[in-house]
Amino acid sequence: MLIDTHCHLDFSQFDSDREAVIKRATDNKIDYLINIATNIDSSFRSKDLADKFSSIFFTIGYHPHYADKFNKDDIGKLDSLVKNKKLVAIGEVGLDYYRNLSSRDKQKEAFREFIRLAKKLNLPLIVHCRESQIDIYNMLKDEFSDFGRVVFHCFSGPEDFMDRCLGLGAMFSFTANITYPQATKLKTLARKIPLEKIMIETDSPYLAPQKFRGQRNEPSYAHFVAGELASIKNTTFEEIAAITTQNAKRFFKLDES
Repeated sequence: MLIDTHCHLDFSQFDSDREAVIKRATDNKIDYLINIATNIDSSFRSKDLADKFSSIFFTIGYHPHYADKFNKDDIGKLDSLVKNKKLVAIGEVGLDYYRNLSSRDKQKEAFREFIRLAKKLNLPLIVHCRESQIDIYNMLKDEFSDFGRVVFHCFSGPEDFMDRCLGLGAMFSFTANITYPQATKLKTLARKIPLEKIMIETDSPYLAPQKFRGQRNEPSYAHFVAGELASIKNTTFEEIAAITTQNAKRFFKLDES
């Protein structure tokens, strides 16, 4: 059993065969999928998927790429979703100073509001952090403080930031880019993070494993991530599956959903 803790099955890339993709995940023993929202519309689509499929849980959030369109009234639009038993986290939220598709001020505004929502709802945070480590760290310390309820998704470093957040209890998730031959930095980071602090994701439809690189990614490929982690950690696939699954169940409280 594996859990794909971060996928975007509501995206248009899956419009033609969404149900087949979900069935392939089940057939490949990816028992739970967490569909990650990226804006208000995506939050509602994610909820609809969770309502339809027993294996899917969902989040609500606002990706930093779309933050220029965010306003505080958007939080109220999510009121009808917050009591749904399959809502397991706030995300994907954070800051992206690499692509800067939204202004940094608007990114910070959206991130701050969703941090506060997570705190209000007592839900964990799924954080997108790209070349914005200082601001991410300071905002989490100021607004959230409980790093044990934070996962840095598709983590790529740097190592000193990892060490700092790891010391405060944060979780880290890796996707199939860890299978790329040139991903030596990612493999080094994964080797240093205790397995009890790691979760598996695909970030579908992005970042397909090396075998399917350049094609659409999907949750059934999560086993490539687990296999690579087993090699990095010098352990078995079964141990990776068991521990990362338990980590995800505990972090997202899936047994209580």
